[in-house]
Amino acid sequence: MADDDALVVAMAARAGHHPERPRAITALGNPDRVAELLTGHSRELLHAAKPLSVSTPPGTWERLPEELRARWDLPRRGRWDWMWTEQEPPHLPHEHRVVQLDPTADREAIKALQEAALPGTHFGPERPGSHWFGIWHDQGHLAAVAGAYDWVHAAHLGGIGTHPDLRGFGLGGSLTAAVTRAGVKRFGVVSLGVYADNLGAKALYGRLGYAVGHQVDSRHPAS
Repeated sequence: MADDDALVVAMAARAGHHPERPRAITALGNPDRVAELLTGHSRELLHAAKPLSVSTPPGTWERLPEELRARWDLPRRGRWDWMWTEQEPPHLPHEHRVVQLDPTADREAIKALQEAALPGTHFGPERPGSHWFGIWHDQGHLAAVAGAYDWVHAAHLGGIGTHPDLRGFGLGGSLTAAVTRAGVKRFGVVSLGVYADNLGAKALYGRLGYAVGHQVDSRHPAS
């Protein structure tokens, strides 16, 4: 549903979702108007179920009725910057080491790196349709990894991480630059999300040509 000031979309939750939470909500626009739409149409959007997640402009959640926030029960909160670029980044030294990964054959290596570099991430190789890229450190061990949510119709990156023991050598930047360049050539634009307080990552992405499009507050269940 939408009007001139807001857009609210309810989407089927990803595979393996909790049966009581079959849909996720994403919204853009004026926080007051987004809150009004969510309040007035929550049952229609969710078929009276709880949402798996709610992603809205900052300030929206606080404008929702207390009863609705309590019923949805989404205590985990993260603030994200959605960044995007239409330009190819500068070439970086380790790009020649970047390879496309097999999310089935390389799953354990991807998960092991994510456990070390991105504990608690919501985006892993089990996501249906996801594509993965990486730089190997040695046999069976990844130094850096990045995923793409689609790579068929668009390029939105996530799950980007470098092993803590291998940071500072430019591996994550080289991986992101290579995947960004490929995405821009293929789709014309590449986007990614980063925690708003992750200043180091935002500075890196800025050097690669990314700019902040908008901020998003995401709410999730406790587990």
